Amino acid sequence: LSGDPLEIGYAHERLGIVLASVGQLNDALEHFHIALNIFERCELVLEMGRVNGNLGVAYGTKGDHLTAREYMQRSLRLAERTGSLSNMTFILGNLGDMAHRGGNLLEAESWFQRSLELAERIHDRERISWFHVELARVQQDLGKRQEAASSLHRAIITGRAIHSNRCIG
Repeated sequence: LSGDPLEIGYAHERLGIVLASVGQLNDALEHFHIALNIFERCELVLEMGRVNGNLGVAYGTKGDHLTAREYMQRSLRLAERTGSLSNMTFILGNLGDMAHRGGNLLEAESWFQRSLELAERIHDRERISWFHVELARVQQDLGKRQEAASSLHRAIITGRAIHSNRCIG
């Protein structure tokens, strides 16, 4: 790794992911910020977008929803700049999740619908299944029981089609 800032940035990003997954969020944030600084200096837009998304998730997990939203919005702008539909799909879903947690149900429904439109465009069936489940949760909270049942049905059919126990579960 000596002398290669790109590899050092990737290492910090991965450390941040591991630390966040075991609940050490403050340490994870430190590593994500180091990685982001490296990627910004190297002008690596795709990597910057990914790390901004990771920062958003980490801040959201900490309960700092305003900061989380700022990082997610930045991540979305970077993904749009690169044209990465896969990243945009994931980020839109994360924005939907954050809006749902914050009680902004109509906003959450809109984010999940946008995410599903992109996932269908790129034929990402795992995300189609997953985001239909999330959309169903929002629809249920909105009292849209029929729409929620339809979304769950679509999620199960898609999960079965790709033989994904995780999606079916």
